[in-house]
This record gives sequence, C-alpha cells and structure tokens, in this order.
Amino acid sequence: MSVNGVCATRVWASRERGVRFTLRPPWGTTDPEHADATQRVLHLLEQAGHHVEEASQVQTDLATFLPLWQALVASAPLLRIGLQPVTRWLIDGAKGLRRSTVAALHDRLSRQVDDMFGDADLWVTPTVAVPAPRIGLWKDLPPQRAFEEAALLGVFTAPFNITGQPAASIPAGFTRAGMPIGVQLVGRRMQDGLVLAVSRQLEQQLNFHLRPPAFT
Repeated sequence: MSVNGVCATRVWASRERGVRFTLRPPWGTTDPEHADATQRVLHLLEQAGHHVEEASQVQTDLATFLPLWQALVASAPLLRIGLQPVTRWLIDGAKGLRRSTVAALHDRLSRQVDDMFGDADLWVTPTVAVPAPRIGLWKDLPPQRAFEEAALLGVFTAPFNITGQPAASIPAGFTRAGMPIGVQLVGRRMQDGLVLAVSRQLEQQLNFHLRPPAFT
C-alpha cells in the first residue's frame, strides 16, 4: 500500500463516525457469547470517538425473504450435478417466481436497508447469531427444514449480501468451546474503503486473529 493510501486509511478510521448496531435478529435470538463479543467491539468504537447508538435492523420474516434467496441461488453459475438437497430445493423453488416479483422485493429491501442507515456511516452486528453447528447436523432433515435451521447463520448478513452493501467480518473472540466469533461491520454502498479502514483499526486493537483458540 502506498504512503498516501496508509494516510487515507488512518484518516478514514480516525474521523468520528456515526455507528448503529443491533444484537437482535429479525427472527430467532442471538447467542450470549456472540452478543458479548459484539459489545466489546462497540466499546472500542466508542473509545475511538465514534458515536454509537442502538437501532432496529430490517424487520422481515423468513417467508418474505425466501424468494430473494431462491432467485439468488438459481442465478449462480452452479454445476447442477451433485447439489445438496437444500440447494436443489432452492433452485426448484425459483422456477415459479416472476422476475417482476423478485425485482419488487429486491427494491423494497434495498430501500429498507438505506432507511435503516439513516445518518449513520456504519452498522455493526454479530456476524452470525449462533455458534457453528456440528458437521452433518442437518443432513437428514427435509430441505425446507434444513434451510430454516441454517437461516440463523445468515440472518445478519443476508440483507447486505443481497443489496450490495460492503461488509467485513472481524475476528472478535472465541466461544468457551473454542469456536471463532465474528462481528460484522457494514458500510453504505461504495464505502468499501471506510469499512476496510475501520476493520483494520479494530483488528489491530483486538488481535484475536493471532490467538489460537482453547478447545474444550
């Protein structure tokens, strides 16, 4: 990185920013250890001089969100052989969707995300609401049930993935069982530089990416 780039990064990270956060997903609940890690990151942002306030994330339900995810998965350049049953179920579900319906849902979600930022520069949430499940935990579930179980892993990230907001997951600690915890930092569209600058600032303070977990 150039010297000018380093200076720009420090300026972006050091200026006072408006930060909004939530620990409450639209559905389900947040694991306490993930909530605590997010609170630690928010405390560091306050210490750095940023204005932090709690707010409400986009409020939707899984049924409303499902068509958007079906269309997104169906449009991905996937090899259609050997797909997981839940992936096949999502692709098949997209076949009956009208483009106009999906476009209208996408536009509404985009407006909701823009509105939830208000005058803030950044949003902070847990990256996922719950610890990672054991491998194979859902392999025998019907596809729809498997999707519903997995939804808590994407409840905080999916709205931004769909609407194109720049986001980063910062290593912020480990659970008592030794599983990593991430905290999500989200910026407005085209503000990738700000997200990267503040993420770098936080990582230097936390240093959790350098600490091996203590598995139990």
